[in-house]
Parts: sequence; structure tokens; C-alpha cells
Amino acid sequence: MNKRVAGLRGMALAVLALGTLAGPVRADAGSVRDADFLASLQQAVADDDHAAVSDMVTYPFRISTGTVSTPEQFLKYYDAIFTAKVKRAIANQSADSLFYRDQGVMIGDGEVWFNAFCDDGGQDCDAPQDKIFSFNN
Repeated sequence: MNKRVAGLRGMALAVLALGTLAGPVRADAGSVRDADFLASLQQAVADDDHAAVSDMVTYPFRISTGTVSTPEQFLKYYDAIFTAKVKRAIANQSADSLFYRDQGVMIGDGEVWFNAFCDDGGQDCDAPQDKIFSFNN
């Protein structure tokens, strides 16, 4: 095997290894549900509709400084959670460039993460709904 072929083979193996480390992609990656959720979130944030955004969150959820356990806590800390950076990430996100991982769907550079959840908080049901589970503000 010549050096060029060996080098290309090595690069291909490295790419495969990186793909394995990244984890599997959600089975429904790119779904219409995700695009609709993003559009609803963008509208609610643009309208400064705290209650609507609160309904788009699963509790408890993580933020960079701790955990928010209830809708009441969320509403109390809304302005601290929705920093200009987070609002900008949401506003600038397009549905066709959402980033999918096994953990869920990323908005921006990880400012917001969402995934499909059932009413019981699990993910194994016939009609899961997208909900935010993490903010990195």
C-alpha cells in the first residue's frame, strides 16, 4: 500500500471514530415537529410571552447556575435565563440547521436544548411533544 492510500485510509478511520464518539442521531432528526417547535419558540420569545415559553419547558431543567424546578421559578428567573445571547441564538436559528444528537436538539451553540417528551416526562409514548430541557446562558 503506498503512502497516499495509507494516509487516506487513516483519515477515513479517524472520521469514523469521531462519528462514533459523537453518538447516534435521533431517529426523527429533522422532523416537522421540531421545525414547528422552533417557530413557536421564536414567536413566543419575540412576543416576550413568558407563560407560552414556560409551557415549552419540561421541569426540572438545567441552567448554567443550577436547576429550575417549577414554572413559578422559571417565570421568576425568566430574564436571567433569557439573556440577550439566548434570545439571539433562538431568533437566528433556522430549522434546517438544527443540530441533532442522541441527547436532543441543539439551538445555537448549545444555548438551548430540547427533545421529545411524553406527559409523564419519559420519551416512550405515541405522541411525544418537544420540550426544552436545558439552557446554557
